[in-house]
Amino acid sequence: MKNEMLAYLRGIFTPGLMSDEDFAASAEIAIYWFANDYHGGQAHPLYAVLSTSPYHPSPLCGGIAEEGDETAEEMYEDLTCVYNV
Repeated sequence: MKNEMLAYLRGIFTPGLMSDEDFAASAEIAIYWFANDYHGGQAHPLYAVLSTSPYHPSPLCGGIAEEGDETAEEMYEDLTCVYNV
């Protein structure tokens, strides 16, 4: 599921507009918070995405809006639209 989300985001946030490193960092943040907010429990595919994410926010961070990454916020919003949540 994560690969599907990354492929979708790569199609929207086209190469050349941002470095691969910046894309990867913002995408990891967006996917982490999307999985955190919308998984349906341990058996849900998003839970696996969440639990294997290399991204680990600060315990004080309460959500995507507190990350300070506008691109990640845009990616998160795109994921909510695509996955109808």
